[in-house]
Amino acid sequence: TGHWALLILSAGSVLVWLVFGNQSKITGEVSFQNSRVFIGKRRLHKFVVFWPASLRDRILEAAFASHSEISKEDFEKYAKRKKWFLGLDDHKEIYLPVGTSGHHCLVIGPTGSGKTELLRNLALNFESDLIAVDFKGGLGLSPLNPVKLLTNQTQSPEEFWNYLSQLLEAREASLVDKQIPNPLLMVVDELAMVISSSSLAQRTIERVVSKGRSLGVILIAASQTLSGVSRVLLANCTLRIAIGNVDAVDLAQLGVTQKSSTHNPATGYASLISDGTLTRFQFSPLWKETEIEMAPAVVSASANPLLARFAPMHESIHL
Repeated sequence: TGHWALLILSAGSVLVWLVFGNQSKITGEVSFQNSRVFIGKRRLHKFVVFWPASLRDRILEAAFASHSEISKEDFEKYAKRKKWFLGLDDHKEIYLPVGTSGHHCLVIGPTGSGKTELLRNLALNFESDLIAVDFKGGLGLSPLNPVKLLTNQTQSPEEFWNYLSQLLEAREASLVDKQIPNPLLMVVDELAMVISSSSLAQRTIERVVSKGRSLGVILIAASQTLSGVSRVLLANCTLRIAIGNVDAVDLAQLGVTQKSSTHNPATGYASLISDGTLTRFQFSPLWKETEIEMAPAVVSASANPLLARFAPMHESIHL
C-alpha cells in the first residue's frame, strides 16, 4: 500500500512541475485584464502559491507601476487656489475639514516623510495672519512670511511666547466687546521638540488648542512622534494626519486600528483621520520625471485590487 501512495505522490509532483515548473522562464510584458495577470500573450493561472518568487516580484512591481499618478499640473491647479487643500485621491480633491470635523490638526510622520511640505501646502492659501514655530532653523516655514517666527536659534524665545499670550488675551477682550477677531493660523514644526524646550511653550500651545476655537486661532502642528505630546494637545487636535512609516503605537493613538488600517506609508502619501474615518490622499505627487526613494508600501486589497490575491505572501513590498 505504501508503494502506491509513494507512486501517486511522485506522479503528482511531476505533474505540478510540468504545469508550473517553467513559469520563471516566461518572458514578456506584464499586463492586467479583468483581474487576471498576463505575461506577453500568456494568461497566468490563478494558483498564486505556485508562482515562482521571481515571477511574483515582477508582477508586484508592474502592479504598483500601473497605479494612477497625479500629474504636477493637476496638483498645482488645486494647490494654488484652494483653501485647506490636502491633496488628491485618484483625482478626487481632499480637504482638511477645519470647522466641520475639528479645529486643530496634528501631523505625525518620521523625518523625511514630507511633514514640512504638507504644512506649507496647507498654509499656502491662508488669507489672514500667520505665525510660525520652526525648530528646523526656520528654513521650512520662513518662506510663508509669517508675521512672527520662532526658531530653535532664536535668542529670547520667551518674548515670542509672551507675545502669543498677549495676543490670546487681546482676542478674549475683543470677544467681550462682541468683536469677532480675524482668523489666525499658527503653524508648528517639530512640536515635541518645541514643547520640551520650555514649560512656557507647552502651556501657551495648550492654551491655543483649548481656547483657539472661540478665539479664531487654528493650530496645525507636525511632529515625528506622539512621544512628548500631552493628552491636552492630542484630545483637542481632532484632525490627524499620518505620513510615512508611523509607529504602530502612534497610529493607534491617532485613531488607526490595525484591523481597519489602510494607511499607505509610501513617500508622498498620507492618511487623514477624522470622525473615525481614514481617508488616504496623495499630497506630494510622485511625478514620473522626479525620482523619489520609496518607503516600504503595505499591500492591501483597497490599495490595488490586483494585488489582493497574493498580498498575504508579501506583507510589505520594497519598491
